[in-house]
Amino acid sequence: MFNPQYSLAIKNEYCQFMAYVNDIPVMFNPNGYAFNLNFPINHLICSGKNTFRIEVTIQNQSPSELEYFDFTCEVLVKGESDHMADLKTLVSANFREIYKMPLANVPPNSPLIGEFHIKHPVYDAPWIDRIDLKKDKGHFIKLAMSKLIDFHKCLLSNDLEKIFLLISLRETHYSSRYFENYNLSFTKTKEDFKNTIEDKNYILQRIDFATYLPVFYANGRLITFENKFGEQAIFYLNNEENKRRQYPLFFFCTSKEEIEIGL
Repeated sequence: MFNPQYSLAIKNEYCQFMAYVNDIPVMFNPNGYAFNLNFPINHLICSGKNTFRIEVTIQNQSPSELEYFDFTCEVLVKGESDHMADLKTLVSANFREIYKMPLANVPPNSPLIGEFHIKHPVYDAPWIDRIDLKKDKGHFIKLAMSKLIDFHKCLLSNDLEKIFLLISLRETHYSSRYFENYNLSFTKTKEDFKNTIEDKNYILQRIDFATYLPVFYANGRLITFENKFGEQAIFYLNNEENKRRQYPLFFFCTSKEEIEIGL
């Protein structure tokens, strides 16, 4: 059975932004790079009402020939028989600001927000209607940090099977939203981790976990850990090619004492 493919389409002209779908961060552009992006969001949406929010700001340095700052966000959907050129726009929002000097005189911009509704049944995210982790912050932060440390240890030891066991629920959810063949998706994820682990140019960064602070998303149903730069705790660096592979982890609770990796 084909699942309609939903995506967040962004067209950016020199704006810094943070994009969220259902209060979950999907894209961060702190440097104001100009680009177009079409980001799949099936794994983030649910039946009924869904939302997006884009926090847009203007970067401090821009090309001298720039006439305006422009940012457009759309939620698109593709049916089984649709061509890529025939994607349907469910909702859109736009920000446009004439280039001014000095930039300090340009006021902060209100977020771009929008909502869209999905009428047909979809497989809702496993953290929907779960425990609000903010109601017992200390307890759930400890559970999530313990799971994060376990995951990092597995990466250090190159234990591929245990890595996959820890993210199995995340992969099941993701695969059910995009693929008819679950096993094919699981195989691709294992290959991705295996290739990263075996690539000697990519070095897993050892972490001072004390410098990572808990951040709650999805109305308190998800928790992750970020440093002061907004970076996730799990990432590899390839210093020769100046590349980075990051593995964001978002945790949710299935019970008072059980926490899982949901994203």
